[in-house]
Amino acid sequence: MNMLNDDVGNGGDTQTGVGEALDFESLLRNSMEELMAKTQAHQTNWSFGSEEEWLLDQDQCQLTFKFPGRSTNVPIQIIGTYNTENGTWLWAWANPLIADDLKADALALKEYGEQWGIARLTSPEWPAQESDCWYMAALACQLFGRQGAYRGPASDSQTLMVFGEVAHSPALDDREAILKNFAEQTAAEFKAVIEDLAAQRKACCRYFRRGLVLGLTQTDLIDSLCLTMPSVLDDAGYSPEESERVMELIGEISDQEIQDSCVGNLA
Repeated sequence: MNMLNDDVGNGGDTQTGVGEALDFESLLRNSMEELMAKTQAHQTNWSFGSEEEWLLDQDQCQLTFKFPGRSTNVPIQIIGTYNTENGTWLWAWANPLIADDLKADALALKEYGEQWGIARLTSPEWPAQESDCWYMAALACQLFGRQGAYRGPASDSQTLMVFGEVAHSPALDDREAILKNFAEQTAAEFKAVIEDLAAQRKACCRYFRRGLVLGLTQTDLIDSLCLTMPSVLDDAGYSPEESERVMELIGEISDQEIQDSCVGNLA
């Protein structure tokens, strides 16, 4: 990363400018170390980074992470976006497509840059590497007491966000509720593909892979899906004959096919 010797200084002697630049470099390094520690804790505590999908609600300023049987919600601020095609960073405060309520932290960084003469924080757009963008998010985390950062990927851009207090639904220790939600989600998915054998095969793969994430054995999963009364397939509206057909599909599916299935893709 090209640190900010050229970005610092709005007057004064050269030595002062260099000192400010070195201080900012130290702040960035410390911020990144702190972010990495927070990220590791989130990964350990609630599998952050292994979510099936993420959903951004700009109106509610909220980011939702979806896992088998549960979800995690965090309040967020958008710091900026990285254009992966031309390698440029655009601050959220300079992006009219981002809701104003999501720009508060980015604007606060701009004010910080104006206070200390740091052009990188006050220029609307500049050439960047992906690591530069993470440093900007890490800086926001440290200065404003945020709990972590997340990169939302798109086809030609990445959105760098910081988030606050984490809320889990259900609670992580409420295994009964998580398994109940998992069964209901599975029933809804199988109901949607009741007349499509190919889609049922994919649904079976996703079901087993998600269940393994929850620590269930294949025997547990087969019993819950087809054999218990009522089973998941009963709840999905499958007849005994249709349930038997799913059982036959399961017998054809290899462990490798389960591992290769695309979790979160319901198509």
